[in-house]
Amino acid sequence: MDVVDAPALSDADKQKALETWETEERALQRASEEGMTGGTPPRLADVKHAKRELDVPDDEDGKKLKNTPGASNDKL
Repeated sequence: MDVVDAPALSDADKQKALETWETEERALQRASEEGMTGGTPPRLADVKHAKRELDVPDDEDGKKLKNTPGASNDKL
């Protein structure tokens, strides 16, 4: 994701943007699971990959997880 490499943004700004996007992507994923599809496909995997690049803890279902070695290396 471009936000990871954006030199004009501080790490805190990048983290905030990614956390906002993750919340939005989770909502899109829930909607898709409930049969409400359309628009752009959810990019939750891309957001999670970008957060790992910035060493931001993953927040899955409200539970903070540590960045662990060997995590998926999804390509953007």
